[in-house]
This record gives sequence, structure tokens and C-alpha cells, in this order.
Amino acid sequence: TIFVLGISLILSNGCDIIDALESYQANIAGSVDVNPSGNDAVIVDSEFFCLSDNDTYQDYADKVESIEFAKAAFRTNPAYSGDVRGNITVTLAPSVGSAITRTITNANPADYISTPYELELTESELTALNDNLQTQLEAGFDICINASVSITITSGTPPYAVDGVVDYNFIADINLE
Repeated sequence: TIFVLGISLILSNGCDIIDALESYQANIAGSVDVNPSGNDAVIVDSEFFCLSDNDTYQDYADKVESIEFAKAAFRTNPAYSGDVRGNITVTLAPSVGSAITRTITNANPADYISTPYELELTESELTALNDNLQTQLEAGFDICINASVSITITSGTPPYAVDGVVDYNFIADINLE
């Protein structure tokens, strides 16, 4: 009876199981170091990251049907021991489309060692970014984003330096057929 029940379940849900094996959602996560430093009242650093440099993306690059932004966050590396305080501006600028910018006012970078600052996007920002990502994917372009961190110093002792990281996460729909 259990055998018959098992066969019945497989037959009735077989198409769902097969469909599930034809596609997969891959989590494409990574980090880019951003280390603003200097003696000026505003310190800045930026780094490009491209999904083609991500191992998970490389594994599925020719099978990616769609890609969406999931989240990004700024954090300070645990080794940071500076006394900088200021307005931290984090910008994600895709190679196509509008930049996303968030500012943390009167911030101490040390506050973001164990609790990263997540960049929350509005619905319209998320839609525009995802549309741009999909357009780049369909055109066969490498998806690259410039991650920038600038700090307008309000207190601290020069030379100023912050050892920061921008973490990113995308979700890709992979066709396994």
C-alpha cells in the first residue's frame, strides 16, 4: 500500500518535480573592498565589481535567464581601529542606469563592524535597477557596478582611513535544460 501510494504521488506530482529540476535560483553573493583614506575633509574610494568575476555566476553564466538585485550592505572590517566620525555615503552605480546612494549621518564606522548598514531600495529604484540588469544580460553585456564610499569627516585625527566592505547579493534564474 505504501508503495502504491508513493507511485501515485510521483505520478500526480511528476511534472512539478521535473519542472523543478529544469530551473534553479542561484544566490550570487560577493564583497568588494572600499577603503577611503587621506588627509582631506572628504575621503573617497570606489571599486568596480563585475558578475563575470564571481565564481557562482561563472558556473552558470551561459544558463542565466534572468537576474535580480537582492541586497547590498556596507560594513567595516573588524581590524578597523580609527577614530573617524562623519557622514558616510555609499553609492552603487551600475554601468547602465541610475546610481543608488544612501548616506548615514554623523556615523562612526566602528558601529558597522558587527552590524552592517543595509542599503534599502525603494520599489521604483529596485524595479529600475532590475530592468537595467535584465537589459544588460539580454544584450550579452557583463554586469558591472561601481561601489563607492565617501566620508565627510566631522571629527577624528588625520590621516583618516576606513577599512570598509560593500557586500552584494543577486538572485539569478538558471535554466538547467
